[in-house]
Amino acid sequence: MFVISVVTILVAIVSIYGIYSFTSNPRPTKTVSSNNTEERASVEIYKEDTMQSAKNEQNSSITEDNFNNIIDNSISIENDKKDEYQGINITALGEIMMGGNSWSNNSYALAFKNIASYTTEADYTVSSLATNITSVKDLSDTKTKYIANESIANSFSALGIDALNIATDHMLDFSQNMFINTIDVLRKNDIDIIGLENDIAYAEKNGVRVAFIGVNNVVIGNTRNYIDAGMYIYDLNKIKNSIKEAKTKADTVIVMTHYGKENTHQVTDVMRWFAREIINSGADMVLGGHSLGIYPVEEYKGKIIIYSLGYLIHDTNNEYGKKSAIFNFDINLEGTIEKIDITPTYIENKTTVKLYKDVSDTANKDFLNELKNNSNLEKYASNIEDDKLVIKLNK
Repeated sequence: MFVISVVTILVAIVSIYGIYSFTSNPRPTKTVSSNNTEERASVEIYKEDTMQSAKNEQNSSITEDNFNNIIDNSISIENDKKDEYQGINITALGEIMMGGNSWSNNSYALAFKNIASYTTEADYTVSSLATNITSVKDLSDTKTKYIANESIANSFSALGIDALNIATDHMLDFSQNMFINTIDVLRKNDIDIIGLENDIAYAEKNGVRVAFIGVNNVVIGNTRNYIDAGMYIYDLNKIKNSIKEAKTKADTVIVMTHYGKENTHQVTDVMRWFAREIINSGADMVLGGHSLGIYPVEEYKGKIIIYSLGYLIHDTNNEYGKKSAIFNFDINLEGTIEKIDITPTYIENKTTVKLYKDVSDTANKDFLNELKNNSNLEKYASNIEDDKLVIKLNK
């Protein structure tokens, strides 16, 4: 009994130390490089890995030439973007949920081949993750949609993701060891972590620094499990302190929230209060998550609230939930968000993301008009241009 107790205590100490080491080690600011050699080198690594994945799956829909075209076009667009805009450009994507039988063949990266040239053009790209990453390779018999294997990192490379918010409800469905493994996989793939209580992600270009804070307000089961794992759980005083700290180091502070009711399809009073309190605490923008579909955009005290980014990928049967968007923000040299582009996307057959206009041009236009009409943007010039909603905040 004594020996067993000692072993148990030692295991507990090691576990706590492992969790502590992941949650109390803030990452340095990621400075965006415009060095084309570095960009192409990183793209070549991604291409090689993903091409091998495609060959392993014997998928005939993607070839070396196809990948060369996608990658070359992405680099061309990205370099043009960097040349024309003197500030920093941020892309925000909806939540990523890629577990379960839909992904048993591990073809994660192929889900985004139709939108890669759009999501990789920003200086810094962020999203939220709702899928735990396991070291187990064969998931063909899995009974849950909330587990993926480590090859999911290929999909993050395909999207050009720089940071992931892991302050989401399903990230503690399993053991803390799996949560730690998820963090480890992300960091090994040079992805910044958003959503740990002591970790603020920073991106910088042209002297403009942007801070990202992630907070979760939706828990399953015991809240203590989330707190013990180091996830940032809603506490208004802590949020105020985090924003205050971020503002001493950054020009722009963006808070990513996980809140609301998944199938409500409208902004609730709680969501509105929660988001506005974050703005009142000093944030420059709120990006909401957890809810299915895109919710209206609101101007509040000169700042922007996007109540829901929706799900970029999800095995939902909910038609409303199949719609999301690529949100692109231009932040000028003064750290002011001056333009937002919203390009709708659509989940097809639960496994592929396309631009909504390529699925239905009419439905895409209707979606954009509905979003524009339901959003509170009277202070700004907002127009539908080139199959996207363009909001100019420096009107």
